[in-house]
Amino acid sequence: VFKYVLAGFDEDGQEKTMEFTADKNLRIGAFLRLFYSENKGVKSWEEVEKDDIPDKAKDRLGVKN
Repeated sequence: VFKYVLAGFDEDGQEKTMEFTADKNLRIGAFLRLFYSENKGVKSWEEVEKDDIPDKAKDRLGVKN
């Protein structure tokens, strides 16, 4: 099991640091969509393409369109 602590951004570009585990080592440079609950933290995650990232989050990440 691999443990991750990452800064993430919501659709409004607000930053939140999140911790989660994965059964595999995640790909370097991958973009992830995290499903988060205030009560449970990160419930699940999936790898996404750059085009799937909300524009305000892209701005905060420094990702070009």
